Amino acid sequence: MPAYGFYPLIRPCPHVNACPHIGGASIKALANDASAYHRVCREFDQRYARLWTWFAEARDRANQLEDEVTRLKAALRHERRRRFRRSADTPKPDTESLQEEGVTKRPPGGVPGHRGVCRPIPHDADCSVNVPAPTLCPHCNARAASYPSRCPDHHLQEDLHDGRRHVTCYIHSWSRCTGCRRWLKGVGLDELPGFQLGPKIRALVIYLRQQIGVSVDHVVDLLKECHGFEISAATVINVERHAARLAEPLAQDVQRRLPAVDVLHADETHWRIDGQRAYLWTHVTGDLAHFKVDPTRGGEVSRTILGPDFDGVLVTDCYAGYNQHVASSKQKCMAHLRRTAIDWAASLDDPSNKDSQVSQIRSYLNRVRHFAEEAMRLDRQDPHRQQLKRMNQLRKELAGLIDEPLTRSHDKAYQLQQRLVVYQQDWLTFLNASGIPATNNLAERALRPLVVIRKMTLGHKSWRGASSFGILQTLIQTARRQGRHVLRMLEAVISKPPSVAYRYLYGQPESG
Repeated sequence: MPAYGFYPLIRPCPHVNACPHIGGASIKALANDASAYHRVCREFDQRYARLWTWFAEARDRANQLEDEVTRLKAALRHERRRRFRRSADTPKPDTESLQEEGVTKRPPGGVPGHRGVCRPIPHDADCSVNVPAPTLCPHCNARAASYPSRCPDHHLQEDLHDGRRHVTCYIHSWSRCTGCRRWLKGVGLDELPGFQLGPKIRALVIYLRQQIGVSVDHVVDLLKECHGFEISAATVINVERHAARLAEPLAQDVQRRLPAVDVLHADETHWRIDGQRAYLWTHVTGDLAHFKVDPTRGGEVSRTILGPDFDGVLVTDCYAGYNQHVASSKQKCMAHLRRTAIDWAASLDDPSNKDSQVSQIRSYLNRVRHFAEEAMRLDRQDPHRQQLKRMNQLRKELAGLIDEPLTRSHDKAYQLQQRLVVYQQDWLTFLNASGIPATNNLAERALRPLVVIRKMTLGHKSWRGASSFGILQTLIQTARRQGRHVLRMLEAVISKPPSVAYRYLYGQPESG
């Protein structure tokens, strides 16, 4: 009896090899198809598992990239806000909001891990100088007792000697005050206590930076190649700051002397402080020069510098900030008037200009130019040779230019006429007394070298540096106008008492 599987069939099916319910197929073929189907299902399950794993990894990677893009966008937005702020009034991004966006503030200083640059310290001296101990205390003016048993103090200082680097060792003996009981030591010739650079090299650094306009890195290279000094850029900046602190009283004295002058020239030009717009103000005479960097261009800056006691003649351009200044009289610059007339007349030659009254406008502008040139020509002549007839002709010409019938349709000519009308009392002040110039060239010439420095350095990165620049420029330009030696004056400011520095600046001791 045939059997199928493990258990024998009690009643075998006659349609085992051709079942009518499955289309006449045999049971064996059905079993083979079922096995093949299960094998295909297992392969699809394995492929699906692999695809799901790949999808999970891709999803995690996409989330990481989205976080990275968000952080980079926040950092870029912070950098653009820092660099390209539209004005100084635009507030900086809040630190807490930046931290929420994933941006951390970089600490000041160099990059961590980078080795800093410092100046090598000398160990060998070319000569030694014995400095005796003081016998009087500079603090309480009591007697000081010497202590030869105490070990002397050694101070190494580098300076220029015959154009080369020279190291001097100052050996200080000690004394002690019998009153305040302080330990005392003297100061040697040309010695700066607590500093390793002497006054000559410091004065040279300031002169190169402030007068010549050499950059910090070029000063370092120049001193190394020409004089054998190895200094760092930070040393150059510290030298300027220290000199500005010592020179500030002298700059304030120059400012106090300005209200007492008879004729004063004033002008201003734009400056850059860490990418922000500022202004450099100058007030000069034949003997004095004062400079100050201020964030505003308002006339109150100049009025604060001059004070309420100024009673001289103020020579300026036509900037409206000088209108409220207190002065006995004012003189507007004829050179500015002439240049404006020439520039506006040249703009009429533009072929795109279709104005039918061009000839009349050009004629008026040429008359203004001729008036300014005659005034400057008369100003350059000897005052004793000035003819009264020519002076009266200038006054009549000014009256004719003011009374010329012009309408607003004349544009440039009408605008220039209104400028003549507003300042009609200030154009011919130089005819009333000798010594009053017709132009503001003195202030323009004082600003010219500083404008060159601004173009080379693009201004300053901090207000502290800009303030030091104004103080040192005040001393340097005043010394040049006083006929003093600039380097010696700077050495005196750095190493001498204030009374000696006043004498080096003005050629006489400080009064009062």
